[in-house]
This record gives sequence, C-alpha cells and structure tokens, in this order.
Amino acid sequence: MVASNRAGGPGRVLVIEQGGRGGVADYTAALVAALAAQGTAVDLATARDHRYPDAPGVTVHRSFRYLRDGSPAGRALRRARLGRVGNGVLFLAAIPRLIALARGADVVHTEGWEDLRLGVLAVAALRATGATIVQTEHNTFERDASLERTRRMLARLTARTIVHAQADLPRAYAAQRGHAVVIPHGEYGGLARTGGEGDRATVRAALGIPEGAPAVLLFGQLRADKGLGDLLRAARAVPELHVIIAGEDLGAPAAEAAQLATPELAGRVHLRAEFIPMADAAGLFAAADAVVLPYPRASQSGVLLLAYGFARAVVAYPVGGLAEAVEDGETGWVCARPDPEALADALGDVVAVGPEECARRGVAGRRLAETRFAWDEIAQRTREVYADALRPGDADARKTARIVFARELESGAATVAEITEPAVLDAVRTASVPPAPVRLAQLVRRRRGELDFASAVAAPLDALRHEVLGDDAPGPPRFLVRVDEFPHYQAWDEPARFGTDGFERFHTILTEAGVPYCIAVPPRVSRRPLDPAGTESRALDDREIATLQRIEREGVTLALHGRDHRTRHASPRRRSELTGLDADATAALLDGALAELAAAGLPRPDIFVPPYNRFDADQYAMLSERFAIVCSGPETIATMGFHATPQWRDGALFLPSYWPLYGHAREVLPAAAALMNTNKPIWAPITLHWGWESDDGWTELEALVAQIAPAAAHWEQLLAPVRAARE
Repeated sequence: MVASNRAGGPGRVLVIEQGGRGGVADYTAALVAALAAQGTAVDLATARDHRYPDAPGVTVHRSFRYLRDGSPAGRALRRARLGRVGNGVLFLAAIPRLIALARGADVVHTEGWEDLRLGVLAVAALRATGATIVQTEHNTFERDASLERTRRMLARLTARTIVHAQADLPRAYAAQRGHAVVIPHGEYGGLARTGGEGDRATVRAALGIPEGAPAVLLFGQLRADKGLGDLLRAARAVPELHVIIAGEDLGAPAAEAAQLATPELAGRVHLRAEFIPMADAAGLFAAADAVVLPYPRASQSGVLLLAYGFARAVVAYPVGGLAEAVEDGETGWVCARPDPEALADALGDVVAVGPEECARRGVAGRRLAETRFAWDEIAQRTREVYADALRPGDADARKTARIVFARELESGAATVAEITEPAVLDAVRTASVPPAPVRLAQLVRRRRGELDFASAVAAPLDALRHEVLGDDAPGPPRFLVRVDEFPHYQAWDEPARFGTDGFERFHTILTEAGVPYCIAVPPRVSRRPLDPAGTESRALDDREIATLQRIEREGVTLALHGRDHRTRHASPRRRSELTGLDADATAALLDGALAELAAAGLPRPDIFVPPYNRFDADQYAMLSERFAIVCSGPETIATMGFHATPQWRDGALFLPSYWPLYGHAREVLPAAAALMNTNKPIWAPITLHWGWESDDGWTELEALVAQIAPAAAHWEQLLAPVRAARE
C-alpha cells in the first residue's frame, strides 16, 4: 500500500486545513511544500477562498465553503448571531468531499478544527473509511474547558498526535498511550521573504513613531487570551516605549478599550485591528525593535517564528513552548514571570539596550530558526510519524536501531536511511510483554542455558550488523559495566564484610584497570533487608556520601537503586522492592528516593537499576517517565519476558543484562573474551556484584577487568544517543 520514497514515508498524504488563511494556514503551506519536496504527493483540502501559494507536488482542493464577515450573507448571519451555525452547516456538507479524498491517501493529516465538536464528526467519518489519521495539536490547551472531553475523543480516534514542544506532552491526551510526538514549529524565514523588505522609516512616519523612539510589536489575532491587557499595563510603566498592535480584531481591543484610552499611553499606542497581509506585516516588523508575546498560555507560536524570520528579537512569557524557543539574552528576553510587572522589566531592558542590541538578538533568532526549526528536518520527522502510524512500532524500532548503530552513525559508516529500512526495523522491533505461560517457558529455557546473551542477543545482532554493514560489521564489543550496589544492601547488618572499605577496594581495581562503570545507589540502607516485615532503615552516612561524590567526580556514573532495598516478598524467587505496589505507591517511592539523593548533594541519575532486578510490567511506564535507561537482569524475565538488549521501549532504553555477562567475574570472563575474539561490536551490558567479588578474593575480578579494559565503554557513550532519542 505504501510507496516508500525516502526513509519510509507514505506515497500520498491528505492534509486538511480548514481556514485557508492565518497562522495555521501559513504553517501548513510551508509543511506541505517541504513534504512534497521530499517526494510525498500531497492533497491539501482547504477553504474555497484560500490564500495558499502554488507548490510543486501539492494539489489544492477547495473543500470548505465559508460565509465570511466580508460578504453580505456573512454580515447578515453575524448580525443575527447565526454565523457559527451557518458555517457549521457548510462544514458538514464538506465531509463527503473529505471522505472521497481520503480514499486515495495513505495517511490523513489534520491541522486542527475551528469547531472541535464538528472536527470529531469529520474524523470519525474518515476513520469509518479505514483512514489512518495523524493530527497536529497546535495548542494543547482548549480555550473552552468544556471541550476537553472532545480533545480526548480526538486523541483516541487518531493514530498519532504531533505537538510542538516538550511542555505540550503532559497536556496531550495521546501521550498517555505513547502516541504523542514532539516536532517543533518550522521557521518562517520563507514566509517573511514573501512580504519583501519593510521600510522602517516610512512605516514609522506613517504610524507617528519618532525615528529614534523604542517600539515593540504585538502581532496576530487580537483575542482576549493574547495578553493585550498585560502589554498595555506594562507599557504604562515604560514611558519611552511605543506599542504597535496589529492583527485581526477578535474582541481584545474592545475588551481593553479603557486601557487603550488611558492618558499614560496617549500617542504611544498604534492600532491596526484588521487582517494584515504579509507585505504590510514586513513594514510593521521593520518598524519594531522587538516583538512581544505576552501570552498567558501557549504551546508554540507562529508569530515567534515569524519574528525570527524578520530578524526581530522577541519578548516572551515563560509559558508552554515559548521558553523552549527563546534563548534568553541571545535571541530575546524570557520574562521572569507571566505578569505585567515582569513584562515591564523586560520592556525596560529593551529600551535600555537600544536598537543595535535588539537587532543583534534578532539576527541570532533568525540563525537559530534556520537550524533548529528548518522545514526539511521537520518534514522528514513528520514523514517518520506517518510511517509509524502505518506500521505501529516503527518509532521505537527506529530508536533502537539508532542506539545499536550509534558508533556507525557517528563515524559515517552507516546512514539513517540504511538503518531504518523495513527489514532492519523488523529485526529490532520492540516486542510486547508476553503472557505468563510464555514467560514461564522462557524462564525454563534460561535455566537450561538456552536463552543466554551469546545465543539470544549477540548472535542475532551480529547477523543484522553484517546484513547492514557487510565487511565493515566486525569490531570490538562495547562493554557497559554495571555494579550492584553501594552502599551494599547488607551494610548495616555486616559492615565489616560489606562496608565502605570493601567497596573502595573494588573501585580501585576497576579504576586502575581503566574500566568505567555505573554504580547502583540506594538512598537508604535497611536493617535486615530480606525481612519484608522490617521497618528500620537509615540515610546515607557522611562517608558514604563523600565516597559517592568523589567517585562521581572521577567519572563513575550513578544510577538509582530503589529506595532502601527492602524486599516486599520473603520468597527468594519473588524478592523485589517494587512488585505489587500500585501506581501511587510506586511514584511515591521513586520520587522520594530521588529527593533523598538530591538532599545528599548527589546528581539526579538518568539510569534506574531495580533492586533484586524485578519490577511489574505495568510499573515500566513510571520508570521510563523518570529515567533515560531502565536496567534489569534475569529475574525480570518473570514479569517482563525475555527481550533483546538494548531495546527502546515506551520512551526509554530498556537494558536487561543476561547470563553469562551477569554473574561472578569468573563466569563473565570467558563470555567477554569470546565476544572480543569474534569481533562482535555490540553493546554488551555486564553486571557485577562487588560483594560477590570480595567474597571471591578479588583475583578473578582483576583478571576480568584486565581482559575487558580495551573494550569498556563509558556509560555516557550510551546516554548521549539515548538522550537525543528522548528529545
């Protein structure tokens, strides 16, 4: 069904954007042009009186009829307060046309709905035809709180939801199912260029702004929630400042009529309450030193990207995605708070630094937009969302592939296109948690030696690498050494055997051999940790804290290891600090443990190591929310099943460690040597227990680290691509 033409994108997509003008239409115009440039055939369903420019590969369909205020019928309906009703009827009449277009598309991409309730009807009708639907939520907040249920329904009807900022994810209902993706709003340099060069002096003279006076611009639809009132209050406290207000009147000027008429602002406020063509916008942006976005709520802003396109600095409230798009002090100002007083401080700084500094920040904004918000990259990521919607699971598989081939991607030995071919994605696809009988069978196979790292993980990955890289596949493995744990979970009961002195010996052996490692850290030490009825535990003592702080400075990576390592189950086969806890109790344990580490002056870890290597499958989501890497061991097979390692799963990297790389140094050594001798350049997680090595007399540990030192990787080498994938 899908004609792949570049990294798995669909052959044809139907994009639906109702209005045909305004901010969302500007965004859609740039997106469809970029999609078409990458080989996707685009049908665009929009308004009959749209203002879209022609673009190669984009077929525009005049699907939506409007009764605009500029028409006699529209004005009559507005006076009768029937405008929404009339346009709603016309919208319903367009649904059959959308269905006909959807039948010829691989993916339907909606860019929002002017009436959300009618949008649900349209999406439901499209779904009934079998369409795969992706939606972009340009705002993740609904101005009418009663429509939140409707937003939830839309999320359920769509395969994927695109949002524009990390701050949007908690408000995106699709994120609860792992179906929300962050793709930034694209740059508007091209849109700005369509307006031509604005003449600053001419426009200022026409507005009545003195040549050297500082001026800021509020641009876009003039709604009550766009912060006009805050801007006017702030401007009253900055008497030198002129304020240009330009955009379609949607009620804000009338709501702020009293402020607009206040004597303190006389001669300093310049209002154009009408739709502004881009040629006129160019002049208004040229006349301003900075563009103001005093929005009390926001996801992302097309006006912000348009300001960057015109090389204008921005002043923004610290809300939603605005703070993510503004580099404070470099591309503009991020207010200390979203209130008029903080805005007045920022506007005062605009005046104080003068036009040259404002211009410098504007140029920096344009440069930032041309790199971080380039449409080519945004279109490619959008196409990846389409591919994932058509083939569920491809998104996680694509991230796993990037981790598996991280070294080759960095060196240029492999390309993203090569490692995201369907055959590669199928080979690394994240498997679901199997049912209990399958997990039991896997445990039996593991105990028989049939499911081990060499045969079930290393061999398939090595075969895949040869398939992708050919003769370039061989190379040294990348050993990731994980150590359980410090303080030792029995340090209270047996300090002479498991105290800090013993750990210091272990640390010295590894560091002198040049082997980096990750240490699992419980923030508390329990008395009798194997007794579920026990309650006594203590915080880390001063020496333990000092040791952890020192080894972290020396390059050791810290991981969270539960809270106090007390098992909730007496049976050795069920020991776990986590299993059986409900969601609230699990969250409280994890967040409390992180808070205790912070109170001890230790950095927040990106890695989680479960005590006793066991957690419930439904607890994984809470772990992946908080940590970039979730480790485990053979015990997790009972609750999660056997899975390849590493594997991207629901927002984090799942990194189980299996025998024979999990065990005593004497067991790990021959397996590690075999990986080195056969040149399998894969991530190979080794798990050691320093208490076991102490009991064994250290000599076997010394032999192991001498063997693996040339191939031991620092955990930051894995964390770097993992963090990139999480972004």
